[in-house]
Amino acid sequence: MPKRTCKVNINRRQAAKLFFCWFIKWYERNNRYKFTNNLGQRVLPIVDKIFGGLSYDLPKPGGIIVNDSLYANTVFPGLDIKYTLDGTTPDSNSNNFNTPIKIKDDDIVHLRLFDKTGRGGNNIKVNK
Repeated sequence: MPKRTCKVNINRRQAAKLFFCWFIKWYERNNRYKFTNNLGQRVLPIVDKIFGGLSYDLPKPGGIIVNDSLYANTVFPGLDIKYTLDGTTPDSNSNNFNTPIKIKDDDIVHLRLFDKTGRGGNNIKVNK
């Protein structure tokens, strides 16, 4: 018996809506950590490749300075946090944040998220 196939023509907006609806249903059945982890590690890389890449904004990272140490995080695992200490906007070649780092009094800290393709989100300035 021949294998049956079905071709469906959908545009980028419809594809994005399908992904969004599927993840909302998935989120209702699972907890938030699994949802954000799946989104950051699996879905965003797929979205980067589907139909030549869909356009979306990366979130801003979170950052705080406590006792002269910088702490930073992101809602989506799988994204890289880059930082600068001279007040410039981080780029894909900036230092990667992995563990808390010591901050001097004259440092001006900026954070920015990057995906695996090198695309960056909006940056934030971390106040002391």
